[in-house]
Amino acid sequence: MPEVVRVMEKHGSPGTNTYITDSMNSWYCAEDRIDPTKTNGPIYINSTDPFSYSYWMSQYLEITGSDFIEITNIKVYSDGNMTAGWGLTGGGVFIGKRDTGDNGCPQASYAVATGTPGRSGNPMGDATYGHPYYKGQTPFSVNIDTYTAKNMLVIDSTKYTAAFNSKMWVTQMKVPNSVSRCPITKKTIVISYQITY
Repeated sequence: MPEVVRVMEKHGSPGTNTYITDSMNSWYCAEDRIDPTKTNGPIYINSTDPFSYSYWMSQYLEITGSDFIEITNIKVYSDGNMTAGWGLTGGGVFIGKRDTGDNGCPQASYAVATGTPGRSGNPMGDATYGHPYYKGQTPFSVNIDTYTAKNMLVIDSTKYTAAFNSKMWVTQMKVPNSVSRCPITKKTIVISYQITY
């Protein structure tokens, strides 16, 4: 059977897996949930704090089928214009980064996003409440605009020979308090992989 590739999103404890369909979008919000309606968990902008944050988002590839010999080198990138396109000057969308090795978070290291619902998520690198797999790394995250089609971020270099769930790319929106409302133009994070038949 040809490979079937689905983008999945994991939320909650111990982790509910949801398929992001063609008619569904992922939204950065101040709750640990998938929010396709845009009406739940808006990120609160507090003039006394320089930044507010979304809850971090954990996504991965689920690949089934048996016609391939090997799949490897799963990478992600953006159009390089998410910060400007969403008016997030000084902030942006940040992706988890490791000091060495793959930058994707293994399924076994999944961490529930933390924060105050309806207000703000905790920064991924927060020493107390941050993501255990990324906090303490230097840096723990990088603006995703850094990664384009000419400079992709390696998420998972494992060589898979059968159906699998990949390591997760973990992203978070950092919103400066100068923003009154973010535009809702759709943006895309592209996932690339190498397949051998």
